[in-house]
Amino acid sequence: MTIKKIIQINTDRIRAAHDLLFETVKRLNIDLAIIAEPNRKIAEAKDWERDNRGDAALVAFKNNTTLDGIIKGNGFIGWHLGSFTVFSCYISPNCQLADYKRDIDNLWDILRQQRGQILVAGDFNAASQAWGSKKSDHRGKYLLEMVADLDLVILNKGDSPTFERGLRTSRPDITIASQEIAGRICNWEVLDEESMSGHKYIMYEVLENEHKVYPLNGKWNLNKLNIAIFAETIKKQQIETPEDLIEATNRACDSSMPRKKTNKRQEIYWWNNEIAEARQKCIQCRRRLTRENTKKKKKKNHHDQQSALYNDQYKEAKLLLQRLIIKSKNKSWEAVCEEVDQDVWGLGYKIVTKKLKGNPAVQISNENKKSMKLLVYFFLSTKSLRE
Repeated sequence: MTIKKIIQINTDRIRAAHDLLFETVKRLNIDLAIIAEPNRKIAEAKDWERDNRGDAALVAFKNNTTLDGIIKGNGFIGWHLGSFTVFSCYISPNCQLADYKRDIDNLWDILRQQRGQILVAGDFNAASQAWGSKKSDHRGKYLLEMVADLDLVILNKGDSPTFERGLRTSRPDITIASQEIAGRICNWEVLDEESMSGHKYIMYEVLENEHKVYPLNGKWNLNKLNIAIFAETIKKQQIETPEDLIEATNRACDSSMPRKKTNKRQEIYWWNNEIAEARQKCIQCRRRLTRENTKKKKKKNHHDQQSALYNDQYKEAKLLLQRLIIKSKNKSWEAVCEEVDQDVWGLGYKIVTKKLKGNPAVQISNENKKSMKLLVYFFLSTKSLRE
């Protein structure tokens, strides 16, 4: 049984929110991101698959996370992921109720046609006591009709808001699943981390059933395999059961070739301690603002003044974090340009030829476009001479 770690977030089209998302994905070892309102330029640059409106996206961050069978509609996109189908959804809070119902009806029809288990997540901009809202609205009631008709399960615990902005809190981000897969989803939680978006990260794990196989216990460097030693070790083993065969094969592999070295997780290229501290400061300011807003015993005027003060401090902390990220990314780009003079085939070459592995790809600012064109010309010319 394998575990898929999934994160869902509405990035609110904010570039800095994508920067923090990429760092969070790396740090928490996320397999799949369910994104509402992705930044259009970033999504196009990274060639993300999105719904017909460009409002919802699914992004796989690991090579072993295979997505196929794309299903698109207005406000939703679905992919087959292993033993189930996952959908990313977003419906604007500004659309009329009739338009909202039409989008839900389209999603409803698609979900009914699916064979097997389904996971539906995203920002539905609907309120219902079923997922922790104080009151239910018409949108929430209609969405619940779909949930009941398809015999789905709402995974939200309702104890934490998924959206906070100033004094406003709500729970528009929802996770829904069919009965069987709901039993395989664990550790569902709203993360108390700064996202640079008004929305919070939601993270959970999906346990995937697999066919019963007996994989080798470990990875070895097959290029250094000594076949003679491998065969000799196997011959010496007493094998009577499938389990004996697996153990014997593991011993033979250990004796005939070295194991592969595990690669350490690569950090986001622009991440540093100063940014980490600024993000933590944002979290502290937001927590203080949230505590102040929930107090009931203070006088109203004092409460409003204190909340306004904490809200301003939180905004300043977010602005500082955004500036530090931009500054660090620009500084890292300058370092890449300087590295070109010392190592032609280093990071700069990998960026230009799109051989830089992992996410996120380096973002190039407008003022560096001319430099990039020169780099492209230089690299391609040098590459053709070498070839």
